[in-house]
Amino acid sequence: MLLFNYIRFFIILILFTLLSCKKKKAPIFPNNNVLEKHIESKDVSQKTVLKNTVKFVNATSGLNYRESPKGKILGKLNHNQEVAIVKRTRIISEIHDEGMLIKGEWVGILKNQDTVFVFDTFLSNSKNEKYVQEHTNIWSKFPLRAMPFIDSTNFDNFKKKNRLTKEEILKLQLHEIYPDLLNKDPFIAYPSYGLDLNLDGYYDYKVIVFTVFKGDHEVESVLVIYEDEKLMKSYNDNSKKPSFNSLIISYDEIAEGWSRITSEIRNNCITTIDALYTEPPRIDTTLHHINRLGYINKVNIDFKNNIRPNQKLKLHTVYTDTIQFIKYNDDYDYFFIEAKKNNKDVGLIYTWDITKKYDFKKHDLIKVQWKIDSIHIAGDGETLSFSEYAINAEKIQ
Repeated sequence: MLLFNYIRFFIILILFTLLSCKKKKAPIFPNNNVLEKHIESKDVSQKTVLKNTVKFVNATSGLNYRESPKGKILGKLNHNQEVAIVKRTRIISEIHDEGMLIKGEWVGILKNQDTVFVFDTFLSNSKNEKYVQEHTNIWSKFPLRAMPFIDSTNFDNFKKKNRLTKEEILKLQLHEIYPDLLNKDPFIAYPSYGLDLNLDGYYDYKVIVFTVFKGDHEVESVLVIYEDEKLMKSYNDNSKKPSFNSLIISYDEIAEGWSRITSEIRNNCITTIDALYTEPPRIDTTLHHINRLGYINKVNIDFKNNIRPNQKLKLHTVYTDTIQFIKYNDDYDYFFIEAKKNNKDVGLIYTWDITKKYDFKKHDLIKVQWKIDSIHIAGDGETLSFSEYAINAEKIQ
């Protein structure tokens, strides 16, 4: 009997243990990294183009895309650019555009394998074919020319072909440069060529050269830089003027035969030689640089400074001089040595680490090797300029 009771006790204990352990199985969560990867892979699988949602940008000025609906602007899509919608946010907004209240939804589109967001009111089901045709036709008259080259357009070597029509002159706003250009005589304009410059700015630019015959005795070529989106916008609204800059790069006259302009175009730089064949002859050389904002800037190449004030300095030539050190100044985009020479201020860019060799103190006399070289001014469209560079320096014992 006692044995039976023991057996019954153990059976009850085993049953109780089994029942107490029969709970709902707890969910197993991955660690944060695994969870993030799971979510990312789910998002990637959903980045498929939704049905009937291949669209085209219909904003002639381009369309901003953002990191989130109403969020930070990441860049701009071009007019007529094809996009693929991959996400509907159901976030509806109302915005003002050129005096009109526009309502639309923020949608996600695929950009470089990432989802970015745009306002869908500025998307259409098809391209603006009129825009495409006008855009293609107007630029096809300006075939791209390889660089470097010298533009020496004159009466002897220019062939009159594809004269620009009144409509084309109006679209290109060339009458803003030459107010009398719309008259048949004496102004007659012809397309010359286009340039594929490296203007890596926020907007797209078009760079063209056209040649104007100012009557029977003068001819000149003008380089014009357009902000493309504003030029295209002016096609549909003649009251809007495109943004452009221009520069005369060649000139010839045959009445007296005493004046010529030629230019060397290399990368984003234009070196213009203006020759006046008087007695004595005068030749002026001017350097212009086209920055990433599409501006044409004159660059000073008459190099003079307080280190050698009475000497005309040459580019890339190494000079050696003694100066009085004042301090290092690292408050700008370039690091400078501030110094004195004959009690006049001197500044040189330096690139070395301030080790024991270069640990100069105020009023130390130092011997410095330096040269004039190019710099690009940050925050100003990377505009070309020139400055003094310190190559090496040592304290005079």
